[in-house]
Order: sequence, then C-alpha cells, then structure tokens
Amino acid sequence: MNKQTIRDSIDTGLSGMEFTRRSQQAVLDRIKGGKPVKKKLSLALVFAIILALAAASALAATLWHNYYDTIGEKEYTEGYFESWSAADKAALVDTLIEADVPLDAEKSAKLHEDGLSDAERNALADEIIYGYYGEGRQGALTLIDMIAKEQGLLEFWPLELQAMYSDLQKRYMPNYKPWYGGSILPGDGDFTEDEAIQLARNVIKEDYNVDDQTLDAATISVAFAEHGDESSADGSPFIKRWVIEFYTKVPEPGIAGVGYAVVMRGDGTIEHTEEPMPPRQATSLTGMLMDWNIVSRQGYENAERYGASVNLDHVPNVNLWSAEGLALFAKDWVPRIKAAIANGEGMTEYYSKMAEIPYAMPTEMDISSAEAMSIAQAAARSQLSWTDEQFSIYSTSISYRIYNADAPIWRIAYFFRAEKLPTGGGTLQNKMIDGELPCGAAVRVDARSGKVISTEQWDRYFKFNWVGEFDESDFPIEEQKSNE
Repeated sequence: MNKQTIRDSIDTGLSGMEFTRRSQQAVLDRIKGGKPVKKKLSLALVFAIILALAAASALAATLWHNYYDTIGEKEYTEGYFESWSAADKAALVDTLIEADVPLDAEKSAKLHEDGLSDAERNALADEIIYGYYGEGRQGALTLIDMIAKEQGLLEFWPLELQAMYSDLQKRYMPNYKPWYGGSILPGDGDFTEDEAIQLARNVIKEDYNVDDQTLDAATISVAFAEHGDESSADGSPFIKRWVIEFYTKVPEPGIAGVGYAVVMRGDGTIEHTEEPMPPRQATSLTGMLMDWNIVSRQGYENAERYGASVNLDHVPNVNLWSAEGLALFAKDWVPRIKAAIANGEGMTEYYSKMAEIPYAMPTEMDISSAEAMSIAQAAARSQLSWTDEQFSIYSTSISYRIYNADAPIWRIAYFFRAEKLPTGGGTLQNKMIDGELPCGAAVRVDARSGKVISTEQWDRYFKFNWVGEFDESDFPIEEQKSNE
C-alpha cells in the first residue's frame, strides 16, 4: 500500500469524525508524555500520529504547529538536530517526506536499507536534512531555521506562529525571564493587526515626512507581545505592545535591517518611533577597532552589511585575530588605547583588557605556529582527555606572547563562540554552562623548545571570551558577576 492509498483510506474512514481542538491537544499531550502513560512513544511514532491527525482534521495548520512543538521540545531538552540519534534523524526525514516536503527522495529511500550502520545512517540523514535546510544561521540547524525555510525570517512570521514559538520557549526554557510575557495574539480591546499597521503608517508619514510610495515599497514586520515591569518582583502587570517596522533594507540572518519603527500599546497609544540610522562613521578608537574586527571576520565586501563604517581607510590590511594582527595591535594600537583611557575617553572593556596582553611577532628562533598548534592539540588529548568530537565543537585561536623576554610562548585556545549567555535548555552552550562540557581550554607552548608549559580547561563561562584570548584568571568570579 503506497502513501497516497493510506491517506485516502484515512480520509474515507474518518470523514465523519469531529476532532475538536481540545481532543487534538489531549492526544498530543499523551503523545509527548504530558499526561501519565505506561511508556513514552518514540519520536518516529509521535511524528506518525501527528501526520495521521493532520490528515483527519480540518485544522491541519494547528497540528503542523504541534509538529514544530515536538521538534522544539526535543531541541530544548536534548539539543540541536546535530546531536540527535540516527533513528530520530531518520524519523524526521520520514515525516517531512510524508508532509510532501521536497527532500531528496532517492537518498531518503536509502535510509532504511539493511546493512547501514548507525554512523552511515546518521551521515545520510545529515546530508538529506542539511541539503534542504542548510546548516543553520550559526553553524547549528535549529527549529527557527526549519520554520524560516517555509516562513522566512522570524521577524516576518505571522502572529500565530510567533505566539506558538513564544509559548514553546516558556514551557521548555528553565530560566525564561518572567518580566517578558512573550508574543501573544491580540484580544478584546486591542487594535487589530490591520489597524496597528495603518496607524503606524500615519505616524511615520507625519513624523518623518515619508511618502506612501516609500512605505508601499517597504517590507513590513509585525509583532505583538506583552512586557512586564522589569523593576517589579513578579514582572506584573504586563503591558501589551505592538511593534510595527517598515524595512527599506530587509534584515538577513545575523544582520540588522534598516527602516522605520513604531511602538504602541495594544490600544494604539503611541510610545516610541524610530527612523533609519545614517551610515556609520568611526570617529572613536573603539569604533575603529570594531571596524577592524568586522572586516577580519566578514571581509571588506560584507563589512558594511555587518555594521562597519562606510569609510574603512583606518583598518589595517591584516586579520586582527591572526598572530600578525595581534602583534600589530600591540605595537600600534595599545599605546593609543592607553592614551585614550588616560584622557578619560570611553573604551570597550574587551579592548582595554586585550591591551594588557604582551602580543608580539615570532622570530626565526621560534617554532612555527603550525608546529605549536600540533603540539597543543596533542597536549589537550593527553592531558585534558579531549576527543575529536570536542575539537569539532570549538574554534581555535593562536597568539605569540612575551611575558618573559627569555621565554616567549605560543598560546593556543579552543573556545566556543557565544557572545552572551544563552537562555535555552539542552543546547551546547547550556551544557557548557551546566558543567557537562568545558567552556574551552588553552595550551601554552614554549616558543623556543616546543615544550608544553601548561594546559588549562575552562569549566565556567566568563565574560568577553568570544575569541579565546583570555584565561579564567583574567575574569575573577566576583568581577564576572558584577558584569553580567
């Protein structure tokens, strides 16, 4: 019996069945373990039942959202797709095929061939899923990426889907902030979506002298959420707010858009408006260093998209995060940073901390950076028991430093790039914060002899270590708490 025959049979057999929203939720609660059951069902069976319900119900869209919910629960409790078992990945592929998602049919059929090892099945499922969804915005495929494949960026999701995702966060994120009520749907006494958009148009036209043609050509983002009073103990009372944005430059993953914005209460009371910011010009030392960082990470061709200045003449033609770039930083920029601090100029703490590190350039008497990295990896394996899997999770940085004129060192760091503490459960970041995985490590190698001087594993997250340049001792626990 083929898939279409099964669907036709379900449609015929259940055509007279009335399946209410309450009944749907009761079944789904039992599927996902929300009510007492003798044995929790496998992910494959959960997906199969959800698809059967969708075929039997006129509310297929609601059940498709419950399919998102199932993936979201697994992501928040067990981790991103990359960490799933081969069986769960295969179950997801089967479900998407059943839902007529255009995956590679030939490869999908091979998933259930006899003789495939778990490793082979896992790799094939990765190839199929990543081939359709990509590898995610930041190197990890998430539920947001999956939904975005069908719905676009989160900023442009329909209100119902935003509310569903917010509810998902509340249920599965253990430290969800109580003062933020999350995305909701408008109710009695609230402006409708159309009314909020029209009012926002009128306000933008009046405040910024914008014509209808400009607003008609813009891409509109609409959000409706409730926010609490951050100063209150329990986050109440909640205030409903509309945020309407007219993008003249549409945002991209990881890149902010440009446009007009209006924030209003649920009843249409205007609270705040914004117009597009002019192109940035770096006038401060911090701004110039920010530009160098952006160019080093994204390249000149993408720099402006990531917030760099329109004029980049002040940016050195070397990657800041290379041994050469850091040596140049110490030689040319550290004196300027120290002078700026002495003159009372504002300076980002990250760069002022970096100014204390004695970066330099290696000499002919030193082992090469490639040799140092090879020695460091061997030391991490033998002394810290690191595995290939761990090395695949972390990024690597290397710098040459002279703390002692007679004993220069190479410092190799392994770090997880996360610029702020995450709030979700079950992710790699949270596993590091909870102590299940180290937050990173550093190995110091004698630049002359190649002898390993020390290995240090970071068992707690500490502020600003987003390229691994610092050790735990650079940020004492007391200081870290005061900065969070």
